[in-house]
Amino acid sequence: MEFINLAEALENMAYCVEVLPHFEGKTTDLIGKISEKAANDFWGAHDEKIEWARKIGFAAKTLNKAWHDSSNTPLQWMEYDEAKGFAVRSDYVKQEGIDMLTHATRWGNRELSNCATHFRNAITQGDDALAMPVLRGVDDGLTIDGKMLRLMRVGFDRSELVLLLNSKGIEHTLTPQAESVRDANGGKRGKKDKKTIDERVCQLHVLFWKVRNYLITKNKLRTEMDIWTELEKNHREHDNEEIIEKIEDGYIEWVSRWGNKDTFNKSSLSATISVLKNNPPFKI
Repeated sequence: MEFINLAEALENMAYCVEVLPHFEGKTTDLIGKISEKAANDFWGAHDEKIEWARKIGFAAKTLNKAWHDSSNTPLQWMEYDEAKGFAVRSDYVKQEGIDMLTHATRWGNRELSNCATHFRNAITQGDDALAMPVLRGVDDGLTIDGKMLRLMRVGFDRSELVLLLNSKGIEHTLTPQAESVRDANGGKRGKKDKKTIDERVCQLHVLFWKVRNYLITKNKLRTEMDIWTELEKNHREHDNEEIIEKIEDGYIEWVSRWGNKDTFNKSSLSATISVLKNNPPFKI
């Protein structure tokens, strides 16, 4: 028996989802004081995330419906038990899992609505207002109350999930058993689906590592705190995914690709970089 959490299941289903362009609710014809370049840059920066959120939402709806219709292929809920170190079958998390799938179904709608509202509010103010971070409520992301960890703790037996999806003709990229991925030296790095490995890396850690490498090439890295200083001054030049919402008072407020908000304390940077040195998120 091999556990797969809801986050991984939804990702591997979303890779196969095709969605129509999201024109409904998108303000592009009236831009007021916003320049055409700023309008195009804004939607260019947010379109990819909106599309991913809509794909995840469709996957969540599909999985939710498949589970409710699965009388012939029963799929039992499981929860990863931190104390035991492995996942166990649990009817206790069934309703929680259903609620998470239901909430995730409209993630794309919430993300599009927030972006469209932000754009409309900036029409009378101009480019500077449009460049401000998009406001999102705590429940506007993929998970309820931003509880991404629960999405990583609740799920199913992998082989049973694959059996269900196949029986319903639902496209996905899962295999009954996770493939063992080998590193550059030929050694096994563990059982993970190849397409989800990069998705599992913390985006903020990737950004830290990216800035660190940049400072090294410029011979400007004296201490790890130089990374923080560079982000404070120029984070928009490095943050291509636009995950950072605010840096001030020794804290970074950021939002993940899943739409979940988090904060990072400046005092944790040195320890974080030390960990990344032993396990870099990417190679130069």
